[in-house]
Amino acid sequence: MNFRQLLSRLKRPSKPAQPHGAAPSIITADVDIDGDLHSAGELQIDGNVHGDVRAHVAVVDVNGMVHGGVAAEEVVVHGRVVGAVQGVHVHIFGAAHVEGDVISTTLSIEKGAWVAGDLRHSEEPLSERARAYFAAPALQREWPQATAPASSRPYDPRRKAAG
Repeated sequence: MNFRQLLSRLKRPSKPAQPHGAAPSIITADVDIDGDLHSAGELQIDGNVHGDVRAHVAVVDVNGMVHGGVAAEEVVVHGRVVGAVQGVHVHIFGAAHVEGDVISTTLSIEKGAWVAGDLRHSEEPLSERARAYFAAPALQREWPQATAPASSRPYDPRRKAAG
């Protein structure tokens, strides 16, 4: 065993990840699911899901609809999501319809996509803090802000000059 093999054994996640090249789990167009879905690999949704979706990669295809939250390292939306979207990398394509807040590290929205909700940047969009934000009623949500030093705050003419 060489050094790289030893390191890869030490860095293995506690949960077995989906093998490289493994096929995604597919919810076909004729399937309706009432309940939450969880996968350590890729989930492709062509049918209807009434519940939250958690996966390593979540793809809501053109005919897919999710009535609930979607959380994954990578979220790809071609269809419809009515609920919060949380992902490190979120891609919303032209035919997509998202009704809910989106929190991500990177976000791409293609021309023609329909998004109604708050867009938030976070370095840790899948953290407990992010889940707590989405769990609060919409009118009571407040994202904790880090206070910037006075020298880096934008100019405010109402603020008195230090002196």
